[in-house]
Amino acid sequence: MTDDIDLGGKLFTPIGKDFHEFSGVFDGQGLYRFRLKVTDVADAGLFGTAKDATIRNVVVRGNVTGTDNAAGILAKAKTTACTIENCGNEAVVNVIKSGGGYAGGILGYAITSTTVTNCYNSSAVTSKGNTSYSRASGIVGYLSGNGSAKITTCYNTGKVTSDGYAAGAGGYGGPSLTVSDCYNTGSISNTNKSKAGIYHQQQ
Repeated sequence: MTDDIDLGGKLFTPIGKDFHEFSGVFDGQGLYRFRLKVTDVADAGLFGTAKDATIRNVVVRGNVTGTDNAAGILAKAKTTACTIENCGNEAVVNVIKSGGGYAGGILGYAITSTTVTNCYNSSAVTSKGNTSYSRASGIVGYLSGNGSAKITTCYNTGKVTSDGYAAGAGGYGGPSLTVSDCYNTGSISNTNKSKAGIYHQQQ
């Protein structure tokens, strides 16, 4: 991609969904700004679901609201390793789910081995609905315990709010999660469980 894209407030359908995941390489070439509006979909973001994918060099602006998982770049990474690099989120991200949803500036939920590097979030990220299972983070909302996961050289300056866990880089991660060279200057708030400047790690 070589041009900015503004949908003028029209609803955007995320790229990829369950059983029709995005796979391959998407390169915004550092010149790509995507202003989008996503509402009332399970996996909300520029990309809904992906597997065996690399997404790089793209910045998202606008508003993203999901009913399960949400993020500016990728709502859910599934089954086969994914990489997100050199991406930024400047969109407001929200998840509202009674059973607890996952919200991240860059990635909402990772089921598989995932690497997120050289990324940033500068906007508000919120997960509401369940005081035990809601998770929100400026970079990755939730990284499950399946496979290894890495967050490197990322930062958050946006406000992060959750009814459950909240953190600057990793809302909640399995024991194989590693976080390095990341920082947070955004405010972190929650109503239950705990909050962390960088990440929570499951023992």
